[in-house]
Amino acid sequence: MRSRRAPTASALQSAIIAAGSQSALVRKINARAGRKVISQQAVSLWLAQGAGPTAELVLDIAAVIGFKVTPHELRPDIYPYPGDALPPRFKKAA
Repeated sequence: MRSRRAPTASALQSAIIAAGSQSALVRKINARAGRKVISQQAVSLWLAQGAGPTAELVLDIAAVIGFKVTPHELRPDIYPYPGDALPPRFKKAA
């Protein structure tokens, strides 16, 4: 099984900055889900371990920050191409 280590850790940090803070990112993800799906402690643990987010949350994280960090940047092991999982309006013209 492949590791979720860098570059995903720096991408996660960029997502946190885009959201405003770890707790703000968590609030936005939970609001999008309509229930608690993640805690601030989990995000802190991902950072401490140098890991990226779980596969289940990659798209939610990208969406709540307006795709300022892409699914590919967060988890290149799951989304190997830069345009993977991006809504059409965020894809660059070929």
